[in-house]
Amino acid sequence: NSDRQIGFIAQDVKNILPEVVVGNELDGYGISYGNITALLTGAVQDQQSLIEINTNELTTKATATSLADLQSMTDAQFTEASEILKRVQDDKQ
Repeated sequence: NSDRQIGFIAQDVKNILPEVVVGNELDGYGISYGNITALLTGAVQDQQSLIEINTNELTTKATATSLADLQSMTDAQFTEASEILKRVQDDKQ
């Protein structure tokens, strides 16, 4: 058959997930793809959860950085305004 097929090598999978491999050396091995699909779906869900956690952490850090930058700018403006006010007061005297 010239149709290309895609799949896992059962002997390789047996070392990692023996519960999804069926058969024996004499008759050959196969993979119960229904069982492996559930495991892979769970792994993708776990990965998605980690992505969401990391995204939230990055957003929080970016927000904190933005707030720190705003605080720094506000402090600088306050200092400048205080210096101007002092000069005006000194000029009045």
